[in-house]
Amino acid sequence: LAGQSDVPLTTEGVSQAQQLGQKQKLPDFWRVYSSDLVRASNTAAHLFQGASQRNNVDDSTISEHPLQTLRRLQLDERLRERSYGARQGMSKTLTEEEALEIWKSHGMEPPPYETNDDLWERTWSWLQ
Repeated sequence: LAGQSDVPLTTEGVSQAQQLGQKQKLPDFWRVYSSDLVRASNTAAHLFQGASQRNNVDDSTISEHPLQTLRRLQLDERLRERSYGARQGMSKTLTEEEALEIWKSHGMEPPPYETNDDLWERTWSWLQ
C-alpha cells in the first residue's frame, strides 16, 4: 500500500505509461492535473511524452526529465492517494497491528490514517 509514500515510478511503470501514450489516441489537453507525488506526476508526464512521440511532435522542451515535456502539468497535494496510516508503505498482507509494530521497532510514528470523510474533504476542496 503505497498511499502517500513518495516512492518513484518503477521502470515497468515508466514503460507502461509510455506505451499507453504511444498506443492510445489521447486528446490535446490544455492542462493535466496530478498528485504532487513523484510516481503520479511522472506517470502523467511519461504518458504524454509517449503521445508526443506517436504524433511526431517536435517539442524542443523534451529533455531527460519527463516533467519538462508537459508544460501544463498542474501538481496538487489534494490529489494524493489516501493515507493508510500504519499500513502505508507496507505489504497488503500485514494487519494494522503488525504494521504498527514495524513502525515502532524503528522508533517512528506512522502517518495518520485518512478516513473516508478526510479523503472526501480533501478532494472536494480541490474540486471547488
